[in-house]
Order: sequence, then C-alpha cells, then structure tokens
Amino acid sequence: MRRIQLYLDDDVDDALTAQAAKLGTTRSALVRDAVRASLGTDLHTVADPVDDLVGWLDVEPDDDIDAVIYGLDE
Repeated sequence: MRRIQLYLDDDVDDALTAQAAKLGTTRSALVRDAVRASLGTDLHTVADPVDDLVGWLDVEPDDDIDAVIYGLDE
C-alpha cells in the first residue's frame, strides 16, 4: 500500500469523518473504497497507453535502414 496526500474541501472532510465514525471504519478506508468504485471492479483495465502501440504495425524490416530514416533513394 502506498501513502499519498489529498486535499479535500472542509465540508467533504467533515462528511467523510462523520461517515467513517458511523460505519466504524477509517476515512482512509472510505476513500480507498470510493476510488475503487469509481475505477470499476477490474482495476487491471487501467492499462499503459504504450501497450496499445505494441504490435500495431506489422511489416517486415527494411535491410537499408539509412534509406528508411533519411529517405535516401537506392
């Protein structure tokens, strides 16, 4: 588990404190539950955007890399 710092409006903090006391839990637990709920049930769906680029172009490599990079005609 990682520790982070959040800034909350006073009214939100007051409501969070009251709800935590009512449920017999901590404010941190309520925040974690709320974040999980907003992200959905499958946290693994938050993917690295670079993963979408991997394998998108399926071509054979060119033997003359200088021609490819610098646009040289053979």
